[in-house]
Parts: sequence; C-alpha cells; structure tokens
Amino acid sequence: MESVLKQGANTPAEALRQTPAYVGNTETENDSNGGTGSAFVNLFALGHENTLILINGRRTFTFKDINGLGLAALSRVEVLKGSGAAPFSGSGAVGGAVNFILLNGPGETPLEGAEINLLYGNTTDKDARVTQGWIRGGVATDKVAIAAAAEYYDRDAIFSRDREISASADRRPLGGANAGSPTYAGRVTFRTNPTLPASGRASVLIDPSENNPSGAADYRAYGGPNSDDPFNFRSMTPAIPAMEKSQYYITGRYKVFGEGLQIYGDLLYAKRKQENALAPAPFVLTNPQANRSPYNPFLGGSDDRVTGPLTSTGTGNNQLTSLSYRSIREGGLRKSLFDYDYWRYVAGINGNFNFTDNNFISFLGYDTGVVYERGDYLRINSGDARRTPLVAEIAAGNFNPFIGINAPLSGTAVTYREGVPAGTDTYDNVAAFQRASYVGRSFLYSHDFLADAKMFGHLFPNLFQGGIGFNLGSEYRHSRQKQIADPTQASGDQLALGGVRPFSYHQEVNAYFAEVQLPLVGMTMNIPLVHSLEFSAAYRYEDFRNKDQYGAVEAPTGLPLGKRTSQFDNNGDLRVALRYQPTRDLMFRASYQRSSRAPTLWELFEPVASAFPAPDSPTISEFLVGGNPEVRPEITDGYSAGFVFNPDWIAGLIVTADFYQLFTRDIVLRSSDLTKTIAAYPELFPDRIFFDSAPFFPRYIYADATNGNFGKRLVNGIDTVASYELPTSSFGTFKVGLGYNYFFTWKTEPVARSGSHSFLGDYNNSTLPLAPGAIPYHKGFVRGEWAWRGFELVATTNYISSYHDDPAFVIEQEGVAVTRTGGTDLDPQYNVYRRVSDHITLDLQASYEFVQPEMEAAAAGYSKDTRGAKPMQVHAAVAGVKQGSFLHRMLWGTKIRVGVVNAFDRSPPTVLGAFNDNYDTSLYSIRNRYYYVGITKRF
Repeated sequence: MESVLKQGANTPAEALRQTPAYVGNTETENDSNGGTGSAFVNLFALGHENTLILINGRRTFTFKDINGLGLAALSRVEVLKGSGAAPFSGSGAVGGAVNFILLNGPGETPLEGAEINLLYGNTTDKDARVTQGWIRGGVATDKVAIAAAAEYYDRDAIFSRDREISASADRRPLGGANAGSPTYAGRVTFRTNPTLPASGRASVLIDPSENNPSGAADYRAYGGPNSDDPFNFRSMTPAIPAMEKSQYYITGRYKVFGEGLQIYGDLLYAKRKQENALAPAPFVLTNPQANRSPYNPFLGGSDDRVTGPLTSTGTGNNQLTSLSYRSIREGGLRKSLFDYDYWRYVAGINGNFNFTDNNFISFLGYDTGVVYERGDYLRINSGDARRTPLVAEIAAGNFNPFIGINAPLSGTAVTYREGVPAGTDTYDNVAAFQRASYVGRSFLYSHDFLADAKMFGHLFPNLFQGGIGFNLGSEYRHSRQKQIADPTQASGDQLALGGVRPFSYHQEVNAYFAEVQLPLVGMTMNIPLVHSLEFSAAYRYEDFRNKDQYGAVEAPTGLPLGKRTSQFDNNGDLRVALRYQPTRDLMFRASYQRSSRAPTLWELFEPVASAFPAPDSPTISEFLVGGNPEVRPEITDGYSAGFVFNPDWIAGLIVTADFYQLFTRDIVLRSSDLTKTIAAYPELFPDRIFFDSAPFFPRYIYADATNGNFGKRLVNGIDTVASYELPTSSFGTFKVGLGYNYFFTWKTEPVARSGSHSFLGDYNNSTLPLAPGAIPYHKGFVRGEWAWRGFELVATTNYISSYHDDPAFVIEQEGVAVTRTGGTDLDPQYNVYRRVSDHITLDLQASYEFVQPEMEAAAAGYSKDTRGAKPMQVHAAVAGVKQGSFLHRMLWGTKIRVGVVNAFDRSPPTVLGAFNDNYDTSLYSIRNRYYYVGITKRF
C-alpha cells in the first residue's frame, strides 16, 4: 500500500500501469471513444483475458475490472508474472496473475487502530481535479480480528480540445491524413455536370450558413482527408471522461480453536459512474430517404405531399445519391452514463496444525470457502434519435437535412419537385429531432459463485533432505450473464449509436489440482556448491460446460439453432520447476509451464450475422461473423530461467532476472481478424468457403468467418527487478529500486502457412490480425528514496522506448511518400516508417510524518499500601508517560505528502494509428503534469 502512494497513484490501475511488463492494448479508465470506465491488466501484451485477477488468493469475476477496487481496503499487490500461477489459479493466468491482498488478508497482521486519508489533486491546466478520501480501521484480540474501510473518489473530465496533441483530428502536419469526419451538415453526393463548380460525386456547400440550396451550383467538391473539409469532432469530445466511485469493505476473523479452526468472512461493495460522450450524432440518408425531403433541389426528389408521376429517368446529371448530416446543435453530444454496482461476499474456514516428534507429518493446513459475486451494469444513452421517425419528419418537411453546418436550425425554405421549385415551407430541426430522439437503457447482470477446498502440508520431516511438501484442492465455479437490451438499439433503429444485443449465458467449471515439492538437497547436508536443490511439480484439470440460454438463429438461412451448448477441458495445466542454490547468496531457477485460456462466453455464443459487403475481398460477397460453440481453449507452453542474487556481503541488495518464453497455439481468431485472413489466403480455408453451383466458373458465395482456433504467437524477453537499501547512522536511509522489461521476440501467425508477422517495436491496433497495440522493446523505471527523521523524498523516472507507427495511417515522412514495397497482405513491408518517440517522465514526492517520540520512564515512588510493613519503592503501572504539548500529541501519527506526476509536463508521443486522441491510452496518460496534496492521520 505504501509503495502505491509513493508512486503518486490514486487508484490500483494507475499504480499497475508502471509495471514494466504492462504493455499492449487494453481497456483503461482513461478511454473516451469506446471506453466504459473499466480498467484491466495486460501483462506481456497477451491481452487482459490472459491475466488473472485474484483477491486474497481467490479468483474474482466482476472485480477483474480493477477500477472497481480502491486503496482504502488494500494492503498490498502481488504481481505474479508468467504462467506459473495457472495450476493453482486456473484458466486465464497465461501472462500471470495479480493478487490484491486486502485488509487482514493472507499473510497480513490484523489491523489495529484507525486511519483517515484525504487528497486533492489537479493538473497545472486545472482540468482534471481529483478529490479522494478514505477511512479504515480495525480491532484485534487473540481470538477476533475485525476491519472495515470506506472510500470516495471523484475526477473531472479532460476535453480533447484542451491538449495540443488531441485538439485536432488533422494529422497532416505529422505525415498522416485529416482523420476528421466526412459526415456533417451540407455534405451530399450526386451525379455532376463537369461544367458546374462541383466536380465530383462527394460535395459540400460553398456557404456553410446556407439553409436553402438551389442545386449543384451551390456546392463545391469535397476535399477529403487531404484537405481542411473533414469535421473536427475533437473540438467537442472528452479525452478522459469524468468519473465518480465509492467502495466499502468489511472483514472479520474468529479463532474458534486457536490456529486449528478459524472462521472468516468478507464483504466488498463498489459503486462507479462514468459520464462519457461522443461527437453529435452523424448519419447518412440513402437515395430513397433523402429524395423524400421536399427541400431536395436535385433530380429524383419526390415530395410525398405532391401527387403525380416523376419524370426523372434516374440517369441524368444532378441526381442525388446520398446526403450526410450531424446533429451538432439539435441533439448535442451523444452521452453515455455507465453505472456499475459490484458485490463480493466471501465466507470460509481454515486452520493449520503443527506436529512434533512425528516421522510422517510435521504440518497440515486446510482452507475451504465460498465466494459469491454480483455485478449490475446500467448504460443510459442520450443525444441520439430513432431513424424511422426521423426519416418521417424529413419526409414531412419538419426537418431540413439540406442546410449547412452553420445555417439556421429553423426557418422557411423553398421546396422542390424534380429539381423545380414548388413552393415554400417551414422547418424546425431541433423540434423534429427531439420528437425522434430516445433515451436508451440497457442492463447487464452477472452472478458468479465459487466454492473451493484446499489441503496442504509437509510429510516425512525426518528424511535426509527435509521432507516433502504438498498441496491438494478442488474448485467449482458457476457463472451467469444476462443482458437486457434497449428496444431501440436491439431493433437496429438507432441513428448513430451502436446496437445492443440481448443474451443469456451460463457456465459451469469443475477443477482439481495438486502440487508436490520435493527437496533433493537440503541446506543442512553441507554439500559443496549445492546449498539447496528443490524440484516441484503441479497439475490442474478443468472441465467447462457452457450454454446459450437465449438461443440463436443460423445465418444466412435464419433457421433457429436453439439453446446451443459447448463442452471442453483445459488439456491439463502443468508446471515443473527446479530451484538450485550453489550458495546462500545466489539462487538459479527454471520452469516449464503449460497453461490455457478458455474462450469467453461471447466468443462461443455471440449471435452470428452477415457482413456486407466483404470488407477485404472482391471475390467473397458475404462473411458470416460472430461466435462459434466449437471454439476450444488456447494452449501456451511457457519456459522461464533466471536467478535471484541476495549477497550477505552487500546487505540490502536484491537482484532478480528472468528470461521467459511463451508460445501459444490454437489462438482464437475472432471474426474481425478472420475476415482479413480469409480474404488474403482463401486457399487456406477450404472448409469455410462456400461456392455457387455454376458448372464451369464457380463463384464464392460466402465465407464462414465465425470465431475459430487458428493462430500462433511467440513472445520472449527478460524481466528484471532490483533494489538496494543503505541505512546510515547520520543521514537516514537511502533506497534505490528499478524494474525493467525487454522483448526479444513478439510475433504471430494468424493461420498455418500464412507466414508470421513481427509486432516488436511497432504499433498496430487494428489493421493486421492479432494486432496487440504498442510493443516497445524497453519499458522500465528507476526509483530513489531518502528517509530521515520523518522526512521522505521519492523520485521516480519512467521510460518507454520508441517504436514504429502503423504505416496504414502514414502518408509521408520527411517528404517521402510511404508506399508498400513488398511482403504479404498479413506481413506488409514499407519503404519508410514513422517513428513514435520514446517517453521519459519524472515523478516527485515529499512527505513528512509527525512521529510520536519514545515514551520516557515514569518516576519511581513509594507505596503506602504496605499493611504496616516497610515502605517499598515501586514504579508506575504504565511503562512510561507521553511527553509533548496538546498540539504535538494531535499531530502524532499525521503524515503530509505533496507530489507531482510528470513533473516536466511531457505530453504522450503522437501515434497516428491510435484509435482516438492521437496517443496510446494503454501506455500513457494525456493528463500530463499533475500535482497533489495529501494528508494521512493514524490513530
């Protein structure tokens, strides 16, 4: 906990992002477009599904979103890197596990006393104010320990326009394109006459304040992404949304029979709200929809209120083909309120027994318990409209979609029929849009139950090498997820927000695991250069049974598929490890692990739909996309080798370094990636491509691009941690610590024989299959601390190395046009690359704690109660008396800290390929320089 505060972190998510192995794309609490306020952990860029989140050593479900966790209830965080945790924790621990130990959790001394913490923070731009407060306390006796905590956190939003890096979607000054939106009022496409000012199909009003265009002469050609014409949606949207959250925790332990039987229970509740927003609703009207507007000055217009046949043949110039609009002033921002409620209940018993003078067993422990988690999620959408009633308002002349972006929203305009003025009418876009608007409410409910039993001990203590250790256990999990979709978004009639699909899924998992620890050489055997040698092996078996309770239909036939089911096992998670100490100062360790990641219920049962047209292939006319009950777990073979150096002759020094390799096969290729892969290599998917019945020239009809196990991934590197502590008698204590991760390899192959692609030193988030986000070669930090007489200074330098931007978003670099020079569609090569610069930041913190001085001995006195005997000299019953004024006594236990994160106000490096705001939200924060003041009072 103390180390988290020294980082200047206000949440566990902020603290974990400093971990050197934390790289790659994942959802964070700082995401705007596409963000929900959730935050996940991604170790070694394997995806958050491959990092398991634990609370007090047990799997969590809803709280895998670590933004549901606060600091008040936290004691410490254990980051277990690599897949060694898989046999003990189960599916999903391929990259490692993060174990949050809460108050009075395993290995923690029961909390006694109370603590209050208050914090205020803000940026030097004064736009990300943070207020935070918590209280926690506990009481403990030799039999009972109770602790409780409560926390409140509130953060203001940062808007894209308030940071230079994100203020504009125009990336041309950096060699990219103008990534603004082509969808806004005044934009049309129509067949043009070359003699008119509009020289292309895509056009825009010459006068953006025009509310009554009379035809093609009022338009000019739209310049596209290499011009100033696209709409800068960044001028309105948040870069980091506002957030409010609270958390409550209570835990209790009662020793019924000493250490032999202990009853325990925990309750954790978290509430979080995030207010997110997207740019005002953009929409495009097709030819039939736009032609129904009476204000359409082009050929093909059909005022529904006028009878008579149309004279247009549909082939003449000036015929409208589509119209674009954006409800900037009618509806404002498309707002989404994400409201989460998380509950976690734990109850169990544990105990341990020590046996003396027993040749068979010296120690036996057990732990059995149940966990119930519940998550209620509500999303409220506003600022959007229903398409069907809005199109009706357009046909009725109440909404004029032909006005310019700066034109009056209400007024009188000329009506047309076949491009000929037919009269006038009044419109009121605001009123019409509001009549068509809706407030969407979608609900997601999750219920998760876990029961486990564990037994561990030490056998044959009198063997020459010290005996054998063992762990045995079993686990049962049952999960339910149900989504109730908003009717408008479920029907697909929403104008500009995404659709929401109803679903109901169940999953049951049975697991069994065992471990044996076998010392081969003990420390007491005195063998030269073999201080100790130990072998261990662990195995875990899991069986999964999954069911789609909602039912599905087959695409493209539309036939009902019923309630689909899926069953598989994990292929057995395995860990074999060897630990060797030639001397007490040095330890070498090596291990092999086989771990797995089970497919998510969404990967299994996502409703199948058709994708039109085929996004990447001119020959495949349709893709089937969605879930597939035949998907099986991904399997990873992991290898690690390293050392721990802790020399007696350099007291306070600890150095660890581990080489790791993770090779994953049967990676689930999701539909978004599988469509690209099938389009590039259709010959590799003979059982997924279907043809028509033409006898001589068979033609592709559609391809099955539902999720499937196809991919491979190879990742290896080195992870290092070091610390050194130097206490002095006159100048306090100095500490230096560092963490560092270096990748040697990070590459994937989406399907066998397609060829691999290396993402190492690159950024790619969408254009290639299995793209992981940014993979810098180096990431690390160095921290220095100095503590003296209550003062403490902390300085941390963070480093992320440079990498290549995604060439698909780069047009030119230093005057050289970016062109593809070779490779394949899945492994393209380019003549030049844009370099994303490295990023170095400095965090500083100073604190002072008012420490209670040691109590002085009480003065000696004489007892008068000697019953007539000789007076006897005694000391006071207390060990001493407290010294100091009332003010001093009030300050004892008070710690004041001030700090600044990113002291030099360094903005994140620009990434043209990033989805939003021109930077990678998984690696950096656009908050920039942030200062804070905090006070902690302990009682």
